[in-house]
Amino acid sequence: MVGEVTHATVPALHEQAATLELAGDLELDLTGVERIDSSALALLLSLARRARRSGGKLRILHAPTGLVSLAELSGVRSLLALTPG
Repeated sequence: MVGEVTHATVPALHEQAATLELAGDLELDLTGVERIDSSALALLLSLARRARRSGGKLRILHAPTGLVSLAELSGVRSLLALTPG
């Protein structure tokens, strides 16, 4: 992912994610993400849930500090495999 992952871009990302066939583990590299908000957190939780249902796991690489903080404040940090970037 690159650019902004916010309420303005997440609907399109949800549509793209819906077309993914999840089988096994999925890694998302957020190195290029410049801005992120709570709607991105909801998207990532949805992807993590789908990955678990298919027997895999979502790994989020280079997670921005703001995302990690938001996940901790929201009490969902343990539901996401976040590697801070």
